[in-house]
Amino acid sequence: MAWYESGGILVGLILFFMAIGVPVAVAFIAANLIGILVFAGGLDGLPQIINNSTNLITNFTFSPVPLFMFMGGLFFHTGLAIKVFDGLDKLMGRLPGRLCYLTIAGGTMFSTLAVHNTVVPPH
Repeated sequence: MAWYESGGILVGLILFFMAIGVPVAVAFIAANLIGILVFAGGLDGLPQIINNSTNLITNFTFSPVPLFMFMGGLFFHTGLAIKVFDGLDKLMGRLPGRLCYLTIAGGTMFSTLAVHNTVVPPH
């Protein structure tokens, strides 16, 4: 079977499950399990799922993503983000195109906070 046929089957399964009202996460899991049953020859591919799951959990490549989301939520709910942008807005005065500059300056300040608190492992 060609890659586009198997990909079409898996995407079709996901769309079918979502069309009948199955939650997205369950639709993806069900499509993966059906794909393993069809393409890996039954339950022989089940250890591969366990191995891949373990590798994903122990790999910390994407760990900054939820931490940045947490940091953004923390800045928003504590009011720090609003205070920073209000302060930068007063500093910029009536500069034409101020929103663009304000966004860049605010992003720079928040990234400075994030980089300052990041632990860099030794080489």
